[in-house]
Amino acid sequence: MPERRGRRHADRPPGAGGQHRPRQGLQQAPGAQLEISQVLDEQAEGSVWEAAKAIAQFEGSGVDILNLSFACFTADGEAPLVLATAIDRLDSEIVVVAAAGNHGDPRLRPKDLPGLTPRTPAWPAALDDVVAVGAVDADGKRAWFSPSGPEGSPDHAPWVDHSEVGVHVQSTYLEGEVCAERLIKDPKTGKADTKKEKTAPFAPPWATWDGTSFAAATLSGRIAAGIRPGRVSAREALAQLLSS
Repeated sequence: MPERRGRRHADRPPGAGGQHRPRQGLQQAPGAQLEISQVLDEQAEGSVWEAAKAIAQFEGSGVDILNLSFACFTADGEAPLVLATAIDRLDSEIVVVAAAGNHGDPRLRPKDLPGLTPRTPAWPAALDDVVAVGAVDADGKRAWFSPSGPEGSPDHAPWVDHSEVGVHVQSTYLEGEVCAERLIKDPKTGKADTKKEKTAPFAPPWATWDGTSFAAATLSGRIAAGIRPGRVSAREALAQLLSS
């Protein structure tokens, strides 16, 4: 079920907890209050049922934005009913933002789904009531791992609603000795491969990352920064961003 994110410059060890994505949102809206619910384990894996239960807990919670930096795929390309139902039960004013997945690069696709293509919808991002966020680089070009049209297309998949920078994103990491893995992209072919590196110290605890998870968190932070209690709702802030 989890989004198989683009390899980042520092691979996450057990116990990291994925807190780098919430921190990414706070960089956009430092005054925002976070409520974090963990649905994936230390290997970034989990079940659709557990994710749906966590989402359903936000019904009537009063939160403005629900950021879902994970993705899953189905054999028939249809949304998992339990996920769709959980999101349908949320208050209509909650803006749900989700990562579009990193299956634009065949090397990053789950091995147990051989039929996956760059156009395959990722859930819950591809649901109608969810803002699906793809990734671009610093020049605004679609990141090589972000879902696309036909293989090799420069455009995002048709179900992707928005994109934010998701390449070489700086965010928090653990302090201490970390076994790193670097993603190397061939500038001629655009293909990526991994290169293992020696254990390296992280102090201060910062690393650069790739993935639509970070692009989604950035959009959530930008929406939060645009909210004005009693004047501008999360949905209105989102509309302003999408129209600008």
